[in-house]
Amino acid sequence: MTLSTLVSYLLNVALFSTPTLMLASQLPARPHHVARVAASLAVLFVYLANPITNLVRGDTMEVFAAMAVYFALIVVFLVVMVLFCSRTSLWAASFCAVVGYTLQNLGSGLGELCGICLRSAGMSRGLLGNALARTVIFCSMTYVAFYFVLRKRGNKQLEIDPSKGSFCLVFGVVLINIVYDMAVKYVRLYNVPTPFNVVFRVTQVAICVYALMLEFEMLYNRHLLTEAATMARLMADRERQYEASRGNIDAINARCHDIRKQIRRLEEGSGDSQTVDKAFLDDIAREVSIYDSAVKTGNDALDVILTEKRLLGEKEHITLSCIADGHALDLMSPTDLYSLFGGALENAFDAVADIDDEDRRNISLLVRQVAGMVSIHIENYYEGTIEFENGRPRTTKEDEAAHGFGIKTMQHIVARYGGTMTMGAEDQRFYLNVLIPLPTDARSHA
Repeated sequence: MTLSTLVSYLLNVALFSTPTLMLASQLPARPHHVARVAASLAVLFVYLANPITNLVRGDTMEVFAAMAVYFALIVVFLVVMVLFCSRTSLWAASFCAVVGYTLQNLGSGLGELCGICLRSAGMSRGLLGNALARTVIFCSMTYVAFYFVLRKRGNKQLEIDPSKGSFCLVFGVVLINIVYDMAVKYVRLYNVPTPFNVVFRVTQVAICVYALMLEFEMLYNRHLLTEAATMARLMADRERQYEASRGNIDAINARCHDIRKQIRRLEEGSGDSQTVDKAFLDDIAREVSIYDSAVKTGNDALDVILTEKRLLGEKEHITLSCIADGHALDLMSPTDLYSLFGGALENAFDAVADIDDEDRRNISLLVRQVAGMVSIHIENYYEGTIEFENGRPRTTKEDEAAHGFGIKTMQHIVARYGGTMTMGAEDQRFYLNVLIPLPTDARSHA
C-alpha cells in the first residue's frame, strides 16, 4: 500500500465517521470510550480498504449492486459503532448513523457538482481539480455548517429519541439516496452530457437536504410530544398538590385555632390552671399564631400557595414579602395559578437557600393591575452566576435533560392566557416579570 493510498483511506475513514461521532458524542459514553472509538475506526479503515473498491472499474449491474451493498453496509457499521461506544438505543444509534452518512453524501455530492462545473469551464487543475481533495473540502464545510446549526439550537445535549415507525421511513430515504448515488456514478461511464450530470448531482444534493430535514423534523416532533406529555403530567401533579395543600392548610389552621382557644381558657381560668406559667403560654400562642395567620389576597388558590411558602419560609428562615391583588388573577384557573406561582417561588426558595446572610434571604412578590394588564413581579437574591439560554436560566442540575420543565410549564401557562414572561439577573438579584392582558370586563376603572 502506497503512502497516497494510505492517506486516501484515512481521509475516507474521517469523512464517514466524523459527523456520526459528532452526534454520538452527546450520548452517554461507555467505559473506555476513547479506546472503543479507536478500535471502531480501525475496523472501519480495514473495511474501506477492502479490495471490493477495485470493482468500480467495471460497468456491469453486478458491480453496481456490489457497490450499493458496500455503501449500505457502511451505514450498518456506523450504527454498530455508536452502540459499541455509547449507552443508547438502537433507534438513537441509527439516527446518528443515518444523519452522519447523509451529511457525508451531501458534502460528497456538492464536491462532485463543483467538479462537473470546473471541468465544463476548463478549470480542472489545482487543488479543486483533485477529486479526493474536493470531497474533503466540501465535506468539511458541510460538517462545520452542521456543527453551527446544532450549536444554534441552544441545547448542550441533543435529546435523541426518534420514534420507530417514522424512522423506518427516513432509513428508506437514505437507502434510496445510496442507490441514486451509485446510479449517478454508473451512468457517468456512458459519457452523459454535462447538463444531465449537473441535474443528477443537484437532485442528489436535494435528496440529502430533504432527508436531513425529514430526520430532524421527525426528531423535533417527537421532542414536542414528549415535552407536552411531561408538562401534562406536571400540571396533573400540581392539581393534586394544590388540592392536598389546601386541605392540609385548612386543617392546620382549624386545629391551631382550637389550640389558641384552649390556651386563652387556661390563662383566664381559675384554680389549678393558675399554676401554669403565663409566659410559657404566651410563647406557645405566638408560635401557633404563625399557622393561624394565613395570607389573604382575595384569591383562594394564590392564598394557598403563598401560605404554604410562608410556612416553609418560617422553617428555613426565609422571608416572603407579598403585596398582591388576588382579584386581578381571577381570570386564571386555580391549577394554573398554583403551577405558575408554585414553580416561580420554588425556584426563588432554592436560590436564596444557598445564601448565608439572613438579611438577603428574602423574596418579594408584587401582583397588581397596570394599564389593563396583570403584572406579576418576583425578585430574590442569589449566589454564584446564572447563565441564560433561549431567555431561560440554565438548570444547575447535573441531568439537564431531566430538568428545566418547570419554567417551560410556566411559560406555557402564561402564553395560554396571551401573556409574556421575561427573566433576568442584575447585581446578584434575579427577577421574573409576567404580563397578562385582562379581559375587557375585568379591567379596573380606577
